Amino acid sequence: IVVTTENKELLQQHGINNTYHVGFPSDEQAAKILCRYAFRKNSLYHGFEKRVLRVTELCGKLPLGLSVVGSSLRGKKKDEWEEVIRRLDTILDRDIED
Repeated sequence: IVVTTENKELLQQHGINNTYHVGFPSDEQAAKILCRYAFRKNSLYHGFEKRVLRVTELCGKLPLGLSVVGSSLRGKKKDEWEEVIRRLDTILDRDIED
């Protein structure tokens, strides 16, 4: 059974002592995750650098969010990326990690 939480006290209260901490990906790792899904390669696509960094920020560097948003951006032009970024900036909860 896998349990995910940031509350270590909760785990201790339930007698769970065998834990493994997984941190957030670095900025570079997050960009690679997004690019893997958006461009089908692990490196930044020329001309999209600032957009990739902005999307990784908006997704809170969460791998699942990066993969979902990256997949939705696959094949889209720069202006379409900008529209998605505007929508994400408007609708995403600032506390996405919580």
